[in-house]
Amino acid sequence: MDRAAGAALLGPAEIREIAERLGVRPSKRLGQNFVVDPGTVRRIVALAGLAPDDMVLEVGPGFGSLTLGLLGAAGRVIAVEMDPVLAAELLLVETDAPFLTPVPHRGKPNRPALAAYTVRALAALKQLPVGQMCAQLTATGERVFGRW
Repeated sequence: MDRAAGAALLGPAEIREIAERLGVRPSKRLGQNFVVDPGTVRRIVALAGLAPDDMVLEVGPGFGSLTLGLLGAAGRVIAVEMDPVLAAELLLVETDAPFLTPVPHRGKPNRPALAAYTVRALAALKQLPVGQMCAQLTATGERVFGRW
């Protein structure tokens, strides 16, 4: 794994491991092309000329290779993935946004306890057991930010 602006970047070995684990191959129907070279990610991010107060919408993040580079350069990155297998793999939940918390707690001051309501609502929406949703979010968080 390579590093750029504090974010760990995926290399070819990590991309192959994730693809094999998920059983994913690029789909022409979805127009998928997976960036596997950390140098390419660094060049794309540099050419974007992002500032810490910029927000980026990334459509089709795939395995998150470019997303990781963007996280180190932009203030906020929103990644939208249409492939359901990849979308589940990349799921992160922003827990410090009080207006994302489900009703009746929406808009209340940010507290860590409210994250539980958000995760429960997300699990119900995705029709998953809460434990499975927590495990999925933890695994993705550790891949993106590292273990605590």
